[in-house]
Formats: sequence, C-alpha cells, structure tokens
Amino acid sequence: MKISWLGLVLAFVYVVFACWVAWNDFYHCGGGLDISFCGLASALLTFPVSYLFELFRVEVNWLNHTNIDLALQGLIIALCGVLVYLIGWGISWLTLLLLHVTGLRKVE
Repeated sequence: MKISWLGLVLAFVYVVFACWVAWNDFYHCGGGLDISFCGLASALLTFPVSYLFELFRVEVNWLNHTNIDLALQGLIIALCGVLVYLIGWGISWLTLLLLHVTGLRKVE
C-alpha cells in the first residue's frame, strides 16, 4: 500500500481543525438561558469514534480537565484522523482506478 498524499493532507487538516474545535469547546463554552452547547461541536466532529467509545461504556467528557480525559480526547481525534486518512486513500485509489479503466493513465 503506497502512501496517499491526498489522505495525508486531509488527515492533517482534519486533526488541526479538530484540535482547534476541541480547544475552543474546552475554553469557550457557549449557550444561553437553559441550553448549554458545551462540548457539542467536539462530539459531532468525532462522532464515528466517540460513538464506538460510548457503545463500550467509555465516557467521553469533552469538558473535563483531567489528564486521562485529555489523553482520551487526543486518542479519539487521532483515530478519527486515521479514519479520514483511509477515506482519502480510498478516494485516491478509486481515482487512479477510474483513470486506468478509461485509459488516461497506466498503472505502474
């Protein structure tokens, strides 16, 4: 399996954006009246992995300041980054396959 530059760029952009959103949720809790949206953006951004963690009863608290919660949040963002890389790799693989099928590019 060759390294996909598209996958690497997408994963890097995702991880940087996810870290920024998590940091923003961590320090700037929004909401008003009786509604609180604290940690909602981080939970939605890491939904695929966070959902699996919740299925296995691992509580993901995006607002807690303990070391274990920060490590868990980092692990979740990293696993989502791997997922985004694999999606980018699949897109580049399908693109190369379509180019080969149409005869526009020869596979090495």
